[in-house]
Amino acid sequence: MLSVPFTLEAPALRLLSRLPALTDLSTARRVALDPLGHDRPLHSVTKLVAASVTTSGQPLAAAFPALECLHLLRCGDAGVAAAAGCSTLTTLSIAEARHMSDDGFAALRGIITAGLSSLSLEDAPRISDAAFQRVFDRPLPQLQQLSLSRLPAITDEALLHVTASCRRLTGATLLQCGRLTDKSLCRLAHMERLAVVQIAACNQLTATGVVAVAAAPAMQRLVINDCPCVLHDGCHDHRAAVQVEVDGIVL
Repeated sequence: MLSVPFTLEAPALRLLSRLPALTDLSTARRVALDPLGHDRPLHSVTKLVAASVTTSGQPLAAAFPALECLHLLRCGDAGVAAAAGCSTLTTLSIAEARHMSDDGFAALRGIITAGLSSLSLEDAPRISDAAFQRVFDRPLPQLQQLSLSRLPAITDEALLHVTASCRRLTGATLLQCGRLTDKSLCRLAHMERLAVVQIAACNQLTATGVVAVAAAPAMQRLVINDCPCVLHDGCHDHRAAVQVEVDGIVL
């Protein structure tokens, strides 16, 4: 991976386009595409990490036509919208998205439904159930990994849309989603391919939900941390083949 500490603007991007072996590119700052569309495509880059993206009307996909993995940090709606045309993406991670709204997340519906296999959304306090209803409104058989962290506004309704849409999930992470209840875990329990679930700091979840999701047909490993209503004594009722770990203790 090539990691640079400066904003990647048009002159730097043109230089990098001359590196045919460059596949992973990272900057702690912005990627700013040429507003006149004079960027040379970086055909070899398949992974991009950036604080945000400024396209000035030029699609990110034009500059990175082979992009498969995109990690965005501290993006608002405009930065996230830059990824909307990246139909080659298989992995999308959005973190520290405090300024992203429901409309910003919903703008990604096209790439999420195109072929995304892994989606991570972190620290997005403005995202509500309404955004999940708009994005997960059709079958998404290709999505296998989903991580939702620090989304204080979502409720069981959001997970209802996810579980109805993503029937082939194999892994799920729920972190600091304080409004989720055991209903969400009971819905996850019906996912036929779900094998690994990690949950932390979801204060309304109880042992009832843990036992339910541990009974999912393909479940292999369930890890629970810092959920105060999940008591060890209530989590022992599961198949021997399923590893259930609560606060570091394997039950």
